[in-house]
Parts: sequence; structure tokens; C-alpha cells
Amino acid sequence: YPYPQPQPTTTIQRNEMKREEVKGPCYKRTRRNHLLGASACLIGLLLFLGLILFDSKFLEPFRLEQSRNENPLLSSTSHTKTKTRSPLQRANHGGSSADRITFQLHPALPGEGPLRNASMGMSYRCPAEDETKRTKTLPPVLQGQGILNFATVVTSDLNTLFIGDSVAQQFSEAMDESRGMFHSWNRFNVSTDDPNRIRRKRLMREWRGGYRETLSVSSLLRGGGLSAYWRITDLWDTANRNKPMPPAEGGGWNKRQKKKLLRALPPEANGTFDAVILNYNSWISPTNVTNERYEESINLASSKMGAKVIILVTYPFSRLVKSKEEWEAIHHNNQMLRSVARNHRLTWNITNPYVLVLEFANFTNQLLWSNARNLGINLSDPRQVSREKDWALKDNVTSLLPMLNPWLHTASICAKYPNSSPQPPCLLNYISCDDMHWCTETIGGRLSAGLSCLLGCAFNDCQPGDNNEGTGEESISHITLCEKKCNDRFMSLTPIDPQWMNANSTLRSCEA
Repeated sequence: YPYPQPQPTTTIQRNEMKREEVKGPCYKRTRRNHLLGASACLIGLLLFLGLILFDSKFLEPFRLEQSRNENPLLSSTSHTKTKTRSPLQRANHGGSSADRITFQLHPALPGEGPLRNASMGMSYRCPAEDETKRTKTLPPVLQGQGILNFATVVTSDLNTLFIGDSVAQQFSEAMDESRGMFHSWNRFNVSTDDPNRIRRKRLMREWRGGYRETLSVSSLLRGGGLSAYWRITDLWDTANRNKPMPPAEGGGWNKRQKKKLLRALPPEANGTFDAVILNYNSWISPTNVTNERYEESINLASSKMGAKVIILVTYPFSRLVKSKEEWEAIHHNNQMLRSVARNHRLTWNITNPYVLVLEFANFTNQLLWSNARNLGINLSDPRQVSREKDWALKDNVTSLLPMLNPWLHTASICAKYPNSSPQPPCLLNYISCDDMHWCTETIGGRLSAGLSCLLGCAFNDCQPGDNNEGTGEESISHITLCEKKCNDRFMSLTPIDPQWMNANSTLRSCEA
């Protein structure tokens, strides 16, 4: 300006001039720059979060697949996976190239159990470091060749999910080890020569006198499949949704757990599991089990997890049995479970899952009866009577009921019968660690073989003629016969054919 500007003389005038300077010609530009900067920061944050989600959902499965392809131990035994057909559609060609699960039986070395490192949780193991407390020596009738002394080596590209209590966790981890998993003594790390080879990821944990798994996933198993475990301590139905979850005894579950499991699947799985194994045998009162609840569990496994095969596990004798009436109620539940599976097969169509039964109770009851006879308890020889219908009900079960303490049956956990004081200690056996959980070092071979055999019945191309699609009735007839033979051969104490127990024999659940 050509003339000097008047200067403020009072504080009020100076403040007014400052406000005018702030709102001068640069005010709008400065405000706009601030808005643009904040918008850029927000966009950058959203892109960063999106990259993290993209990496976990899309890139991680790619890395797992890349590791699998780079690992010669896994890629040399992996199956050819046919992506153009659903798991239960029969391939147009025969032969083992379309088999999705096979297994081999290997004799165990002297003094070793079937599994290399069966750490089924620190509370569920059967340690025998002190031979004065627990003996690895089994009753003579169980020491025969091909009865318990073999390991099962499984190769499969199936994605399987085990649902149930801590016994279901034992099933899951035993099957994992048969598929190449090598568990650590520390439950939250994986002990392998190559840590990139096999991963077991704990998605969720709980505290109950120590950390326990609620959700876990094992990936990069032999053959390329995935195995998961979901702890639910009651039947899986909508009535238990959002109820108290483990370690509480509410039997609850929620959608968040389900989504975590589905997100762990590889992209080619299309958000579905191939098979679900439902194993409830420890926490559920026999009076709380109904046909309708089992039907709902099956429907949830099919609709929510996409399972095409569902395996139901029968209830064995355990510490839940405190009277003859309770044992009869458990037997009734097993009959109901078989009836549910049979009805599903009678009304089966391509949109429904196959429902099979693992006769785990028949196997473990034979073990228990054999151990009880070794203790001098007067029971029938299961080798002679196990083919009879309802054989486990014909004996006087009250002879099995004496308790070592309020929770443990003497006949279930003792290797030598105690004969002093009201509640004497006894030398523990290598069959059951606590009258509910099992010594998987002893039963793991048969357990994994039985599960693998049942899965092969449904997923392998074992139809009559092996080259044909087959009608629905032919499929059901084949699977029903296959299920019976699997249970007869592995869920029993029938000795395994020596020709099967070598590295050159690969079993695929087919008659051939």
C-alpha cells in the first residue's frame, strides 16, 4: 500500500487483527490441505488392513502349498487330486490315482508303541517312566502278533474335522501323527526336523488347570490334506449355541469358532471340510441324547461345514458307568446312533452326506474285558463272544463296577488287582490313563486304521467294477458292506493279516 497502515492500539484491536490474519486468503487452502492429509492417512490405514487380511487369507495357503511342493518327503507321497469332481463322485477311470486316502500297517519295534511321540496333551498321556507305577506289559492275550503292535501310516488329501471332547482331541492328534505330524512335548510348539514341513496351529485355547485346545488345525500333512479339531463338550446343536464354552461344562459353541476353522482351509477346499468325525463319549449323560439331537448334529456338519461324509463314534464303557442301568442306557444310545446312520443311508441322495459308524466301543470294550479277565474277574472271552449281538450286555457288568476311587474303575486302569485297604493304589496298565482317555501309544494303530478305512469306503473309487459311476443303491450297498468289514477288521481284537503288515502293502478300503 502507498500509505502506512494504522497500527492497533488496544488488545482488542490486536486480537481482531490476528483473527483476520488467520481467516485471510490462505485459510481455506490450509484447511483443505489438512482434510486431504487426514483422508490420505485414512486411506493408507485401510489399505494396510486390507493387505494384512489378504495376506492371511490368500497368500498364506499359497505359501503352504509352495512349501508342500518344495518338500520332497511330502510331494513324493502326495495324491493326484481331481479338482473337477466332488469328493464322492467316482472318477471315469479306475485305479489308485483317484484314491483320496490310503494307509499302510507297519509292525512296531520291540518295546515301542505304534506312535513315535504320542503326546495327547499332558493330562491325557500314559507315561511309563516309572515301571513301579505303570507297566507297558499288556495282558498276554493282547500281546499276539497283529493285535496291537503295529503303526498306521496314512496318506490323504482329505480335509477332516474332529468335533467333541478331549477324547475327540486324542482321536485328532493320533490321526495327525499317522498322517505325518510329530507332536512336541510342549503343546504350543511343533517339534520336527523341518519346522516348515508340518504345522499345527492353535486357533483358540482355554484354561482348565492348564492350557487346553479349543480349536486347532494341522496342515501340510502327508498327502496334502488338513486336519482340524473343535472342542465341544455336548452334542453340536443350535440349542447349545452361545452357551458357556470350555472349560465351562455348558457344551457351548459360537459362529466365531466356526468361521476360524473355515478360514483355515486352503482355497481349493471352497470353504468346506470333506469329512467330520463326531465323537461325544465323556461328558454327555445318556438321558440327554435323542434321535433328533443327533440328526441336528449331522445336519449342521453338512450345512455349516460342507461335510460329505460324517462318522459317528460309539460310546465305550468308561467312568460314566456307575450302575447296570447306566450301562444299558449307553448301549441303547449306541443302538440309536447306528439306527440314525442306517436311516440316512436308506434315504440317501447325492445332496446328503454319507453317515458311517466307527465301532470304537466294540474295540475298547474288548480291551477292557480282556484286561478284566487278566485281573481274575469272571467275564466272557471277547474273542469268542464278540461276534454275538449285544455281547457286552450278556455278562454281569456289576463285576466291572468296583471303583479305585469315586472316578476310576479298577478293571479299566489297573494291571494288577489291588487286594489291600478300601482304596488301594494299583499298578496302572497301558490301556486307559484315567478311565476315560486312552493310551494312544497302545490303541493308536487300530484307531487310525479304522478311521482311514471308513473314509476310504466313501472317498476311494471302490465301486463294483471300479470303472463305473454306479447307481445310488449300489453306492449305499458298497459303503454298508465296506463299513462292516472295516469295523470287523480294525475295531476288534481280530489279528491283522501278516501280509498286510509290510511297507509293500497299501490298503485302500477296496475288496481287491
